[in-house]
Amino acid sequence: MTILGRGDLSPPRRSGFGYRRRRRWPRLVLVLLLVAAVAAGGYEGWRHFRHHGRSAVRTLPQCPTPTPSQPAPVGIAGPSLLVLNGSLRPGLAAQVAHGLQHRFSATIRRVGNAAAFQRGASVVRFPASLAAEARAVAAAVVPAARLVPTAGNVRVELDIGTRFQRLATQSEFTAAVAPPTAAPTAVVTASPTRSPCAAA
Repeated sequence: MTILGRGDLSPPRRSGFGYRRRRRWPRLVLVLLLVAAVAAGGYEGWRHFRHHGRSAVRTLPQCPTPTPSQPAPVGIAGPSLLVLNGSLRPGLAAQVAHGLQHRFSATIRRVGNAAAFQRGASVVRFPASLAAEARAVAAAVVPAARLVPTAGNVRVELDIGTRFQRLATQSEFTAAVAPPTAAPTAVVTASPTRSPCAAA
């Protein structure tokens, strides 16, 4: 309606283009919020599933690793001994005495030359009270020395002969002086509960 002098009093018409643009923004925001909510829900569900899967794994006990025990070195115990050179090789008594002391912890009282030439294998002279110590000294040389009980001796005496080659190794010495072992007796016991560390 138009009144003279006042112009058109009817409200201006909004174009259809501008009206649709203002109505499109709320829909777009709603779609973005819906997508964000779905993404957040999916992420939380994935985290819950992952944490639940890890906690469901049973932790097995750590099995101890067996370590082989090293046997204690065997030596020559007892009183001090004499090392005499009955061969023709100079300095042999001092060399053998040094090896007996450092390899088998023997206590050396004196080193010198024998009163007589010792042909063949070495000889260990000893009193009856030191028979075990004499056997250990005889086993320390290669080839093994011959044991000669001597009533007049008060200590063990090693007389190095001409057939002497070398001192025994620790394993050779241990095997020579080790006492004989009895056959193991079989013991039947009740079968215990199987441990997770037991071999399959």
